[in-house]
Amino acid sequence: MNKGKQKLSLICDGVEVNKIESFVDSVCEEYNVYNNYFGNMVISLVSIHDECRRRKGDEAKMDLEFFSDSKGLNFRVDPHNEKMIDEAENALKDENILLSNNNFNWLFLIKKLCDELYIERSNFILEYDVASINRDLAASRVSSLRAYFKGEKIEDNYKYN
Repeated sequence: MNKGKQKLSLICDGVEVNKIESFVDSVCEEYNVYNNYFGNMVISLVSIHDECRRRKGDEAKMDLEFFSDSKGLNFRVDPHNEKMIDEAENALKDENILLSNNNFNWLFLIKKLCDELYIERSNFILEYDVASINRDLAASRVSSLRAYFKGEKIEDNYKYN
């Protein structure tokens, strides 16, 4: 894989979800990322995939684009679903919606697993500042993942500086 922009288009039918892991694996291999960021990236991107599929069924599509910049490693995700983007954008603007509505657990989880999450031109942008990881943040993310997979409400107990 050449450093720079990499793209992947897939159908969110559950069959092609393994392409996300391969895509992230090649990015991490190229950039020598061998820590928990690999898992954070895969889970975040698969969460968007699953939400696309939940909303539009097996015809759902999404496009992934990887790029690196001075901040770190980034993914641009186009879910081809304006309603999903609009709802997510509103939830990201209002922390109460994000924390109180279980329909946004997928979005809250992504927010916890990446260093920056925002919406730009109908795309999710997920930023990973690989140099920023610390033990407290990693422990907070592990707790969030455990709660998510148990179906529990995810708490944001990490104290950001």
